[in-house]
Amino acid sequence: METDILNPTATDELNPDYGFQRKRPVTHLEAKASGGPPYMRDVTDAMHVYTLNWGSLRSNAKLHADIKRLKRWGEQFRDGFFTIIDYDDTSNSSGLPRHHVGRFLDPIEPIEVANLWWSAQGVRFIELPDVPMVNYPDDWSGDAIWRFTLNDFGEQQPSVLTASNWELVQDANSEMSVIYGSSAGYDLQSNVTGEWAQLAYIGWGCQVWMPTGPSYGKAIVTLDGVNEGTVDLYSASSEPSAMQLQLQSVPLGKHVVQVQCSGLKNSSSSGYTVIFDTLKVMR
Repeated sequence: METDILNPTATDELNPDYGFQRKRPVTHLEAKASGGPPYMRDVTDAMHVYTLNWGSLRSNAKLHADIKRLKRWGEQFRDGFFTIIDYDDTSNSSGLPRHHVGRFLDPIEPIEVANLWWSAQGVRFIELPDVPMVNYPDDWSGDAIWRFTLNDFGEQQPSVLTASNWELVQDANSEMSVIYGSSAGYDLQSNVTGEWAQLAYIGWGCQVWMPTGPSYGKAIVTLDGVNEGTVDLYSASSEPSAMQLQLQSVPLGKHVVQVQCSGLKNSSSSGYTVIFDTLKVMR
């Protein structure tokens, strides 16, 4: 059970500077401050949902500005998640403030409860348990998912510029084949300069995985239309798919990765073939 969440910094005006003694939520569902501005919070254990109530004796204009800040947060993160920091909870093993990742479930509206006393009541915040997304997520083994050339229904996921210039190849060196231990995996291949294959995803960053071989050329990789570099796919012998490029520090959202035939190759390569194999997407 997580308890007592709040706000962006220890000195922020939205931090109520509370001082009550911590109790188990099964015995004290309603916790009130012994000092600081008048406010209260209800803490519940169901679904890690917290009901937050803000109230203050600040001036009308000042508190209204505070509530508007909360309202902006609610609207900004309605379809996404953000981190709330509890500076009073340093009980974890690192001794650092407790971080809660979640989102507001209710609209935040200012209510005038008395003269010069505004509040925001019954604002629920739902937490994703055990998701300390304080920094950019970097657990590629635990948090990322594979996006193969074919989905579970055998449908081709990437789109291509010219269908006739791309071949769907059954490739034992594709990542899908490597993972499932068979030659059932496929990838897309082309050697026509300027041709591209691309795949949209929703998430953070991604890794671009491709096999290498003696007849492969160089691929230009772009993310959302921005050139992220050129990947040399040549190797003296055919090698299984591996991570060729990692696109880190990408904001959460919808993104498009494009792999393009550059028309260039390593001097040792016998061809210009470029492959669209697999994306590993940070979700």
